[in-house]
Amino acid sequence: MIWFALAALIFLFIGFLILSRLPVCAAKEEFPPSIPGISLIIPARNEERNLPRLLGSLKTQTLLPDEIIVFDDNSEDTTARVAEEYGAQVITSSGLAKGWLGKPWSCYQGARKANGDLFIFLDADTFLESDGLKRMVETYMAGSGVISISPYHKIQRFHEVFSAFFNLMQLIGMRDISFSKGRQPKGMFGPCLIISREDYITSGGHKAVRGEVLEHYALADILKNHGIPIRLFSGKGSLNVRMYSEGWKELIQGWTKSFTLGAGQTPPRMMRLSVMWISGLLITPFFLIFSLFSHSTVGILFWSIIYILYIFQLFTQFLRVGNFPLWSVVFYPVILIFFLAIFSWALYRNIGDKRISWKGRNIH
Repeated sequence: MIWFALAALIFLFIGFLILSRLPVCAAKEEFPPSIPGISLIIPARNEERNLPRLLGSLKTQTLLPDEIIVFDDNSEDTTARVAEEYGAQVITSSGLAKGWLGKPWSCYQGARKANGDLFIFLDADTFLESDGLKRMVETYMAGSGVISISPYHKIQRFHEVFSAFFNLMQLIGMRDISFSKGRQPKGMFGPCLIISREDYITSGGHKAVRGEVLEHYALADILKNHGIPIRLFSGKGSLNVRMYSEGWKELIQGWTKSFTLGAGQTPPRMMRLSVMWISGLLITPFFLIFSLFSHSTVGILFWSIIYILYIFQLFTQFLRVGNFPLWSVVFYPVILIFFLAIFSWALYRNIGDKRISWKGRNIH
């Protein structure tokens, strides 16, 4: 058991090493002296439930976009009508061009119609705090290149809590441990991209990744090849998201899709370190329960301390990615086992020729 105890301590330290500490978007009291024209582009397919929340939040901003473009990607619901009711400019797709996938096609067509010098691409399930757009634009203008934002997960229903480890692993997948200065992130987040018209045209934008399922990863590589820096931020205080809010079926299907498609994107070194960290999270409650049943006072004390340290570690991380309740941290083994079950299913789906159904389309 001594070796397991030593391993748990080492894996705990690894967790502090790999877990993300993304900065939040800055807030300033005054507007910048010169703000470029802002075109906000929303790719949407069957988003009649999500669009009112996003478009409603845009109406309350301290900084308003110059135009809001919703590209309706052959929706089978009232997406277009809802967008028009909120005053957005709606572009209806006439069908996918050969060699294109849905989201790259939607983003690219929206960008072609945009008039602004600054493009902000937002997924339809995101929504902003009242000064969120101002924070995001000021953060963009404070540096160079493009920025990508991981939205803060707003939890409202019980089943949504079980997304906690998925959120953390997405952030871990963006990193590659390195001590070299100026190390670029592995990729970008899918829900939010802020890029100038000039950089978009120079890189080829979504046209350059038209056949990529994980277009945000592929576009990140292209931007880096063109010498365009990438900066990643947390959406806490500026940009939020509600993911898979309809129920368990949507949550399981959604995360299976994400991890089936993204299983190979995490750098191998980070994957190995992640496995070690998760191993520590698993063996700690196991040996704590074992010590309780064996009435080992030393074991109970030691493993209780390690368990509390893991709880503290997860508590700080959960707060960074969403408003997860305290019980989700205290009883993290239940949520972790759920994550591992879905991840294992996603790995199985990655073997052989598999297709995933999402929003009425089959993704190869």
